[in-house]
Amino acid sequence: MKQVTVLFCDIVGSTPLTERLGPEAMRDLVAAFLQASLAEVHRYGGTAPQFTGDGFLALFGAPITYEPCKARSVGGDRHTTGAWRRR
Repeated sequence: MKQVTVLFCDIVGSTPLTERLGPEAMRDLVAAFLQASLAEVHRYGGTAPQFTGDGFLALFGAPITYEPCKARSVGGDRHTTGAWRRR
């Protein structure tokens, strides 16, 4: 049996944030968020097969199996959050 870990990541409160920033600034913010976040997901061997507006779904352990995929996903999650907070 293959173990896969799923991570969903998005910008909390994006609707009021868009209203406050405006559409162009929000587009730039989402682009920066995705660039920083996906770099960390890929760093830990994850893939992002699905995007949803201001977020994405990441998989660890599929389609390429890495052991341990849980530890990789936690590392990817922590560093994704840290990369975004450093901006």
